[in-house]
Amino acid sequence: MTFHYIVSVWPDGCPDPNVYPPKLVVALEVRVSTNEAPTVQSLVQMVLSSYDIPVAKVVRVVDSAGAVAHVWNPLNTSTF
Repeated sequence: MTFHYIVSVWPDGCPDPNVYPPKLVVALEVRVSTNEAPTVQSLVQMVLSSYDIPVAKVVRVVDSAGAVAHVWNPLNTSTF
């Protein structure tokens, strides 16, 4: 099964994400062997590590159905 996501990242130190656009926007196509969608945490970790972003202020993940998950300080796993 294939899942599609748009991941927007405001790295730490960026101005207010409610006012300014993200510094990075990534379109992801994730293929899995089961019908279970990947977790928001795994998507965020994949994007941050791929683009060498150590800390993000805000990460917004939007799936193909339009559902939005806001993740504040994604390196602190207690925020997921």
